[in-house]
Amino acid sequence: MRHHGRYLLAGPPGEGLAALGDRESRHLLVVRRASPGDRLELFDGRGRVWEAELAGADGARALCRILGELPAGGGHPWRLTVAAAVPRGKRMAWLVEKCAELGAAELWPAGWQRSPRTGSAGAVERWRRLAEAAAGQSRQARVMLVSEPMTAAGIAARLAEFSRVLVLEPGGGQAVGRALAGLPPGAPVLALVGPEGGLTAADLAPIEAAAPGPEQLRRVTLGPAVLRVETAAVAVAAAVLAEGLGRGAG
Repeated sequence: MRHHGRYLLAGPPGEGLAALGDRESRHLLVVRRASPGDRLELFDGRGRVWEAELAGADGARALCRILGELPAGGGHPWRLTVAAAVPRGKRMAWLVEKCAELGAAELWPAGWQRSPRTGSAGAVERWRRLAEAAAGQSRQARVMLVSEPMTAAGIAARLAEFSRVLVLEPGGGQAVGRALAGLPPGAPVLALVGPEGGLTAADLAPIEAAAPGPEQLRRVTLGPAVLRVETAAVAVAAAVLAEGLGRGAG
């Protein structure tokens, strides 16, 4: 009997049995060559996790027997959304994968003034599949949500949902830890990551106008180095989530 890691369910588990989706089934049955009786974990992408065993297959779909629900773990103390410019080529896939592995709650592909692109409908769907796979690989209980591309105005319209908004500025601003001081457990945090050349005054104007006060909007830095978009997005995600865990929030 082998253990094959964590797989995303295709839908709610039934009475003792659960089916995997086509992609997950192929990975389990064809790539991993799992046999009936092998163990695995199932998750619904929204916080619930189960111990299961492979019962068999219905055509190309793997059928799993639910053995019991597992504790999903405490998760991250702050609910992080990253609004990032879309870098060229395969760099965006890496950004999506790593933010999902770290445990970011949402990713917003942002169309800033200097952004070379924002992503087609097909690209967004690929990024969502990457987020699902990364959640299973890193044994997250939740799948990072990838939104449709958003403009600065669209981001500003949702600013009230967040307790703290971090504007990443190369070489200037506060350290991430200082900018997050005073946040309670469970607080939603938004990190804004610009393209090469950074965020412009036009990008920030609607966001600054929508901010209810100076306590919400903070300019932060990751140090003096000039980072690529994907590096900056992953670094700020890691800094925020690690800072919260280090404080023992939640």
